[in-house]
Amino acid sequence: MRRVTYYIVDVFTDKPLAGNPLAVFPDRTEIREEELQQVARELNLSETVFVEDPTDKTALRRLRIFTPLKEIPLAGHPVVGTWFLLASRGVVDLDEVLHSGMATLEMADGIEKITFNHELAAGVLPVTVYRSDGEVTGVAMDQVPPVFGDEIQDVDLVASALGLKGDQIRRSGMPPRVVSTGLPIMIAPLASLKDLQEIQINTSEFSNLTTEHKCTGIYAFTRDAPKEVALVRARGFFPDVGVAEDPATGSASGCLGAYLAKHDVIHPRPTVAFQISQGAEIGRPSTIGVEVTAEGAEIVRIRVVGTSVIVIEGKLLLPD
Repeated sequence: MRRVTYYIVDVFTDKPLAGNPLAVFPDRTEIREEELQQVARELNLSETVFVEDPTDKTALRRLRIFTPLKEIPLAGHPVVGTWFLLASRGVVDLDEVLHSGMATLEMADGIEKITFNHELAAGVLPVTVYRSDGEVTGVAMDQVPPVFGDEIQDVDLVASALGLKGDQIRRSGMPPRVVSTGLPIMIAPLASLKDLQEIQINTSEFSNLTTEHKCTGIYAFTRDAPKEVALVRARGFFPDVGVAEDPATGSASGCLGAYLAKHDVIHPRPTVAFQISQGAEIGRPSTIGVEVTAEGAEIVRIRVVGTSVIVIEGKLLLPD
């Protein structure tokens, strides 16, 4: 019998039993390739991460990210949660990494910011671990610079997929559109918090819409949120990859940051930071930090920032 250590980490929260739960296998060498998807389906969380040695010599580790149905190239809460775990449990010794020259160190207000490369299916990207007095306090992940799809003209179709009326989108004053920062997501603006809370997914229309626009799901948001808590409130729906509703979606948060900059809701000069509130509707309140950096009119950097809580350490039992 193979006994493989794994952890459950609640991501984008500083409290247990909130945020987005993530399964992390810090060393997947005992799990066979054909078992990876089976394990992710067995745990049935929105994502499961398997940590491997990198194929690129500039990267510290390779992260393989699986939903219950498929492997995906990039996702936010898996990166934030995995590196929180690896750094805080000493699986990766950041001081040794700094000594080796594979990471850089920046100090700001007593916080160490340790930046290095890691490997995802989407490519080799930077990630930053924040430490204070030796304790890991958060992780910031870089995403791919944004690619914008066309504005979606059939607002009624998007609204219907969400179980809403077209006017609930039109009154927001902004158009739905697909944005990718490594994973294509449809951004759907809504006029009010009440509109956001009324969403009831129309499964067949939703699937047809996301298939037509070649996106992974829909990230609906409203600016009608308490400004002392977050700039926007959001909900993320990804049923085509086995996630009916996600409590906190880092990849989509990066897409939303790029969208808000593109539509002049936020103004990077050169960098702007804000927070997204997500997950309250399904009892998993989450807070996601987003940073958008621009050079002139061009968005050159998207980062998603958050903290995590380790809640479970366990053993997966697999036959020899």
